[in-house]
Amino acid sequence: MLYGMAAVCALGAAALLMLEKSGRLRAPFYAAALAAAAAACVLAAVGQSRGLLFFRPSGAPEETVGAFFDAVRGGDEEAARACLADGSLMPALAAPEDETAAKLFAARRDGFSWALDGETGRDGLEARVPVRVTAPDLGAMREDLRGGVMTRLKALVDARAYDEVYDENGLYRPEVTDEAYRAAVDALLAGEEDYEMSRTLTLRLHYEAGGWRIVPDGELFAALGTDFASEANNAKSAVLDGLTYIRKIYRIGENDIIAPAPRSENFGTTTDPAVIRALIDASAPLLEGQDTVWSEEIELAPDSEISYYSDETILVIVWKELIDHKGCTFAEVRIADPSQFRRRLSGDSYDSHVREYCSRLAEEANAVLATNGDFYAYRQLGVTVYQRELYRFIPDALDACFFTAKGEMLLVPRGSFAAREEAETFIRDNDVLFSAAFGPILIRDGELQDLGTGKYKIGQGDTDYSRSAIAMTDRLHYLLMTINFGSKAGVATIPEAAQILYDKGCVNAYALDGGQTAELWMNGKVLNNIDWNAERQVSDIFYFASALPAEKEAGA
Repeated sequence: MLYGMAAVCALGAAALLMLEKSGRLRAPFYAAALAAAAAACVLAAVGQSRGLLFFRPSGAPEETVGAFFDAVRGGDEEAARACLADGSLMPALAAPEDETAAKLFAARRDGFSWALDGETGRDGLEARVPVRVTAPDLGAMREDLRGGVMTRLKALVDARAYDEVYDENGLYRPEVTDEAYRAAVDALLAGEEDYEMSRTLTLRLHYEAGGWRIVPDGELFAALGTDFASEANNAKSAVLDGLTYIRKIYRIGENDIIAPAPRSENFGTTTDPAVIRALIDASAPLLEGQDTVWSEEIELAPDSEISYYSDETILVIVWKELIDHKGCTFAEVRIADPSQFRRRLSGDSYDSHVREYCSRLAEEANAVLATNGDFYAYRQLGVTVYQRELYRFIPDALDACFFTAKGEMLLVPRGSFAAREEAETFIRDNDVLFSAAFGPILIRDGELQDLGTGKYKIGQGDTDYSRSAIAMTDRLHYLLMTINFGSKAGVATIPEAAQILYDKGCVNAYALDGGQTAELWMNGKVLNNIDWNAERQVSDIFYFASALPAEKEAGA
């Protein structure tokens, strides 16, 4: 619509110019008419951007709503995203890999329906459409699934030898309860009961780019579900409760700015390595056999403490070392789910010009641990992704570090992308959530990188400088590091920082903004020695959060 009005204005101005040139229109009238045409163009542009309408938006909001829900029911992710104002990914459309969970997912999708639930409200470029959505609910199935499991277990006990059903402790073998659960799901889905539950919600739509788009919010994601694989896993855990152990999956919503609050009683400090060893042993289910970087053999920096936090979704250990007289602060993190590794921007928007302290951004977001980001707002270089959208594409100067929805670090050397479309394909194919644009890459796929003299544009890599870096040792297992001055400590060059992380066993590592920006924060405290003893206001942070929901505190 805006382009159409602009075209009309341009044609009108051209016609006026022709009349004036031919002498059919006197100069004063020509000037006034041309000014009026220009004013109409300006009013059209300003009016559209500010919601002042000189036209009625075309199309019906209800049509967009219908197209969206049809795409949801059909599992068409691209079509669903096209109906949303921000193009958000719809995790509710992702089928689980587990075969039994996939059957439940198909049943929910096939049973999904929606209907308008009242009159649409319209106000300029905004519309509100009330709807009712109905779908089979796993919670409603649990009691019948539990009964089906018990019936199947009884049949297995009657048909098989004792040691085929029970382990040495007299408990059901996991493969037996799995078999019983699969049979119970198949029987339930073959039955007549629909287990449907309905939910009413009001969708907000905005008119943009010639069409109505849904503005996604928590109400919509709650109605559709945010992650069916986790939901199915937790339903199975509840059904088999007392029969076998299945670790529940907790996930933080992708669009949530505020994470669940960590348990204050789970933070601690100590100088006793035995306390940390006991903490690591208690976190064995979370670590899933992975080794920790921290060990009792580490020689702590003089007069330093070990800080820690743990719950069933996250383990954090922070300590200081003097390595070749360099003041290193390390933060080791293992998380249960990729959603616990997050990025936050000052002002919570890429276009925000606000700067804030790392400590404040972290505390407001309920971070367990936070570090500085790449200070993306300070320089116009690199490849910058936020919320899956490519905002900046200047690829030739800086190495890029992409963080995926699986919690992976994908390291791409500068100059690897020949065109913006190539980067967008990479982002889409690898499900990239956000990126860092600083660097350089320190370690890639277990190999130290060539970081020789004068090879990188920013970061003063060849000089002793305060450093900040993020690295990975294993799946969902991270090591953050800062190097700062201290009373008996110095700083490092980029190659020296890379070597330290390599010696710690990191397989991927990337340098973040250093100097006064380099910071590690946890539990209300800055844990490293910031330059000049003063936090610097920044544009962004990376942080790790607990995924344990609040009701868990009451024993739910």
